Order: sequence, then C-alpha cells, then structure tokens
Amino acid sequence: MKPDWDKLAELFKDSPLVTVYDVDCTAGGKDLCSHVGVRGYPTIKYWQPDSDEAQDYKGGRGFDQMKTFTDTTFQASCNVDTLDNCNDDQKKIIGELKGKDAAAIQARAKEIKGKLESTDKSLREHERNAASKKAELEGEIKNIKKTLSMVKKILKAGGHIDKHDEL
Repeated sequence: MKPDWDKLAELFKDSPLVTVYDVDCTAGGKDLCSHVGVRGYPTIKYWQPDSDEAQDYKGGRGFDQMKTFTDTTFQASCNVDTLDNCNDDQKKIIGELKGKDAAAIQARAKEIKGKLESTDKSLREHERNAASKKAELEGEIKNIKKTLSMVKKILKAGGHIDKHDEL
C-alpha cells in the first residue's frame, strides 16, 4: 500500500483541497493517532473541510481506488465571499445573513444547530427502531426455519419424501 499512498501524495502535493500525510503511530505520532482513534495499522483517516472529526476511510487500498475516492470526495466548498461552489440553499442563507449583526447571525446558527440536533435525534430513534425490527424478524426467521425442519422430519419419518425431494 505504501507505494500507492506515496503516489497519491505526489499527485496531490500542489492541491489546494487535498493534503496527504503519513503519520507513524508507533513513534512521534502516537498522541495524534490516539486522539483521532487509530486502533490498527495501516489506518486511513480523512477530514472534510466542514468538520473537525476524522472519518474512517473504508475503500480499497490501491492507487486507483484511493484516487477515485479523493477526486469525488474532496471538492471546493462554498466561498461565502464570491459564492463560488455554493448551491442555491447556501446562496439563500448567505443572502439572508450578509450585512446582519453578530447577534442575528448567532441566532441563525443556534437555529441551525437545533435543527441538526433534532434531525440527529430522529436518525438515532429510527436506527433503534430498525435494529429492534431486524431482531424481531431474525427471530421470526429462526422460528420458521425450525418449524420447516420439523415438518421435513415428519414427512421423512412417515416415508412421504426421500432425501432427493426438495421442499
């Protein structure tokens, strides 16, 4: 993997959007690795411009896979001064807030944060419900399989099917 990683670093060495680093987690990089949750080697982490949290890279370890991921994941973000790379929603918010005082902007940030927390809470609730439903259905499947197995045994014991019959 190291040669492909080095090739990726060389390809993006002048990129304003992407920086590729090596960190030795067994030496001077121990604290950083611990802080971002590296537990095994090699581990690939990445950061998005709008987040302070490291994300786990789960893609292929070859050059082509890592390059494709990099090309599609790291794109210029919205520039609030020029509106370059901003979508219509971002432009609308920028338009609403340009020229407003700090209190108005902070109030909007608080509103957005509240929406984020509410949506995140809703997602966690849906995940819990889905996990519960999955467990319920898995239990039902297990019981149905046991019942089917029992019925097959009864048929076989009664001489109604032989080992070549499908059920």
